[in-house]
Amino acid sequence: MTLLDGLAYSLEGIFYYLSVFGELLLITSCLATIVYITTKNQYISYLAAGPIYFALSHIFYQSSQLFLVIIAMSIQALVILFIQKKGLLGKLASKAEAREAD
Repeated sequence: MTLLDGLAYSLEGIFYYLSVFGELLLITSCLATIVYITTKNQYISYLAAGPIYFALSHIFYQSSQLFLVIIAMSIQALVILFIQKKGLLGKLASKAEAREAD
């Protein structure tokens, strides 16, 4: 095995772990955003992101890192700020009320 093959093999492993953690962060963000939309409380959603990530990580991969839990909570904070800045929660609520009126 040459040096180039070893480098390619190690890069493949790094990209695999990055994709796994990215997937976990995406799923966590989606679930915490659903919590935010249903409860309309940003603090519950933000605080739910950590335990959701921790639980999913332990269920699927039997390990977790505190640093990654903090990253998951930070990503959820950015999602909440984006939703609030764009006013998307009000738009979703008005669409739900319009459907209920029909």
